[in-house]
Order: sequence, then structure tokens, then C-alpha cells
Amino acid sequence: MKSSVMPSTVQLNEEAKIELTQEVEETVATEAINNKNETFTVSQMWNRQRQVRSASDRIRKWNLN
Repeated sequence: MKSSVMPSTVQLNEEAKIELTQEVEETVATEAINNKNETFTVSQMWNRQRQVRSASDRIRKWNLN
């Protein structure tokens, strides 16, 4: 059975090197900035802690079986 194997080193031409090393402009996540002023309540914190505990309990029970 024949198979084609790629070489271990890849040769890039100069145009590809320049294209790969160009700087890319980043965009700002405006939704994250707008949500910055929302308050984090005690009930939200309690719910997150409860979810973490229940997730870790499920993993622990699964590993014991």
C-alpha cells in the first residue's frame, strides 16, 4: 500500500514569510466594557459556588465507579 508522506521541514517562500509575520490589528470587546458596571450579588456568588460543588461531586462519583 502506497502512502504519501509530508517532509518534516516545510520551506516557505519570502511572500509567505512576510504575510505570516505581519501585525494584526485587534478589536475591542465593547460588550465586555458595557457590562463592567453591573453589580455582582451575593446570590449570584452562592449559585456559582453551588454549581462548582455539584460539578466536582459528579466527577468524583464518576471516578469512584
